[in-house]
Amino acid sequence: LENQQKSLGVITQNIDGLHEDAGSHNIDELHGTLNRFYCINCYEEYSKSYVMTHHLKYCEKCGNVIRPDIVLYGEMLNQKKVFKALDKIQHADTLVVLGSSLVVQPAAGFVSEFKGDNLVIINRDATPYDHTASLVIHDDMTSVIEEIVNSNS
Repeated sequence: LENQQKSLGVITQNIDGLHEDAGSHNIDELHGTLNRFYCINCYEEYSKSYVMTHHLKYCEKCGNVIRPDIVLYGEMLNQKKVFKALDKIQHADTLVVLGSSLVVQPAAGFVSEFKGDNLVIINRDATPYDHTASLVIHDDMTSVIEEIVNSNS
């Protein structure tokens, strides 16, 4: 969808960086990513590969501690990321929710901001938004996506 310019992007709570690894480009990682690190003082950024290769613990620029670019328990989400994600949802005509219980806040509440015509939910179990969706599939997300991809090949 992204290659066909039919996607506004991906919004995820996952920190594993798998969306980027899969080739997605326009990703809002609400809880950050383990693929990026930054200095807690000067905010200099480092890639995970650079940190691992150089066994980096301290910022090369100012000498302060570096940390993964993720939201830890008790920390606030980056409001700029939250508003960017909400803007995408509010301007989308279709919202596809994959593998989410839609229970964990604040991202679960994002679905109520969707004003488009087509809400699609693919999740193993029922969600609180199933009754508002145009299409609901209760199955393993990976199996469903593989079937869709294979049927379009």
